[in-house]
Amino acid sequence: MTKSEDSKSEDSKSKNVKPKESNLNQLNTIKNSKYDANMENSKVIVVNNNQDYIHLIKTNKKVIMFYSEPSTCYAWLKYGSFYKRLANKYHKKALFLYTDITKCGLSLPITPALYSFINGREFLKLDEGVNHKDIKTMITTILKLKL
Repeated sequence: MTKSEDSKSEDSKSKNVKPKESNLNQLNTIKNSKYDANMENSKVIVVNNNQDYIHLIKTNKKVIMFYSEPSTCYAWLKYGSFYKRLANKYHKKALFLYTDITKCGLSLPITPALYSFINGREFLKLDEGVNHKDIKTMITTILKLKL
C-alpha cells in the first residue's frame, strides 16, 4: 500500500466514526491519562448549589471560579488538574472554587470557563475557551492585586 493509499484508508476510517462515540472515546482516553480533575485532596472548594456559590463570591475578597460541565466537557479533565495544582500553591492568597454548572443551575455558552471576582464583583474572565498559559496569567494577575 502506498503512502497516499494509507492516508486515504485512515481518512475513511475516521469518517465512519460517529461523533458521539468519538467524543466518548476522547473523554475516556483523557480520564485514563495523566490528568486528574478530581478536586479531592486539594484546596479547591467544590460548590454544588447556587446559594453557596453566591455566598462564597460575596463574602471573599479574591475568588477564582472554574466553571465546567464535566459530563460533556472533556477539557475540564485536562485543565482542572492544572487549576488544582495552582489552587494548592496559592490558596492562601485567593479562594479557589469549582462548580458543575448543571448542579448550580447556571448556564454558560462554553465550558470550561474561568472567572474571577474581587469583593463580590466580576473582574476578569476566560469564557471563550481556556489554556494553561491564560489560566496561569489570569490567576497571577488576581494574586498580584493589592486590596
